[in-house]
Amino acid sequence: MPYTIGDRKIKLTPSITKSDLKLLLKHSKMIKFYLNNSILKFLINLKKIIHLYSDIFIIYSTLIRKIQNFEDITKMTNLCSRNLLVLEIDFNEIFGKKIMNDEDLTRNNNGNNNNNLGNHISNNDNLMDDSIHSLLNPSSNSINSSLSSHSSTSSRLNNFKLKNFEDQNYENIIKPSTKLILKTSLSIFDQINKNLLCIELFFSSFSNLKKLLVPFLKEQTQSLIVNLKTIENLLTKNLFVDNIPSVQELEYIDNSDSNMENHKTDNLFIRDQDSFESLNLLNNLIEIEKVTSGFEKESLKLKTAFFTFNTSLVQYTSLLLGKAILKRNIDQQQCEIIKRREICYQASEHVVSIPLTEDNKNFLGNDNQNYNHNANNANQNQNSMKSFSKILTYILMILMLLIVLVGYRLVKLIFGI
Repeated sequence: MPYTIGDRKIKLTPSITKSDLKLLLKHSKMIKFYLNNSILKFLINLKKIIHLYSDIFIIYSTLIRKIQNFEDITKMTNLCSRNLLVLEIDFNEIFGKKIMNDEDLTRNNNGNNNNNLGNHISNNDNLMDDSIHSLLNPSSNSINSSLSSHSSTSSRLNNFKLKNFEDQNYENIIKPSTKLILKTSLSIFDQINKNLLCIELFFSSFSNLKKLLVPFLKEQTQSLIVNLKTIENLLTKNLFVDNIPSVQELEYIDNSDSNMENHKTDNLFIRDQDSFESLNLLNNLIEIEKVTSGFEKESLKLKTAFFTFNTSLVQYTSLLLGKAILKRNIDQQQCEIIKRREICYQASEHVVSIPLTEDNKNFLGNDNQNYNHNANNANQNQNSMKSFSKILTYILMILMLLIVLVGYRLVKLIFGI
């Protein structure tokens, strides 16, 4: 990952020149800025993933409650949904309720608007609060204990503020706070992974329930867990980014120039004893750069996963909840993240129970009559439901292919490959 200073792009390699290293050390604060900013981008993208999974599990838990006589899977999914909502509350308390993008961070940094980052309010706030109040009604001691164990996360991050995030101490504030967020998130996603395995086994066993599955969700969840564990490993490395010896090291390099006169090179990678401290400094800087690049790489993976599955879930909401259940076209804005929860609740009001097999092809309405009132509507719904999974799968495969191509170009651009 090159550091850009004016019109210069500097790569930290063993063959870096003295002049480039001097220039980089003169702007040593930029190194910590890049590192903390990459962490902030990762956490913002993780927040969007949390919102996405909350949407999915609100839909799953709502639909599963309409399947009679399967209490175990119902309780498991409800608990998972509630824990996700608690985690979502924690993220909102830390980062604000607005769904931010990397571009928003860039604009805020350029415009010196960091003071406002923690105070974002969006039009989704009331809907999110309604979702929380409607689902956070624990009915058992196990649920209560689970909620209390996760709800304390934000209260333990008193020093973790978005204001001037990039300038905060990495080892004492940013690193331990990010570790705590990751630990909580990993425990939730381990639970999600187990829940999804049960849901997929359950739904796949019945012809009418297969249509309710979000394609490739379990595979993506497993990939996400690997992603979080990679970040967890990066956070185990001790970095001296808070104490980069800028002026002192520059003076040392200048004083050691006389010891380098016998070498016909401007590179720091030399074998003089006097250059040992410079090499040690360079190795430490390279380690910081590797961690920064690692955060950016994993952040890009989260961003790609969000884009892929958010698009898939828009189609899921429009086709399954809208056309198949509500029998109407849903405006695309209402199918977007968080807002789609209201569509889920509306669909829930139109369904008394969901049959396991296609022997009874239609959901039952509130008046205990068949939901469809004529043969033409029944045939249309049957065809719509049968083609639903195929459409989502094709869309997802095309999106993943496009994203791989775009991601490849972005990686080349970011890392200068």
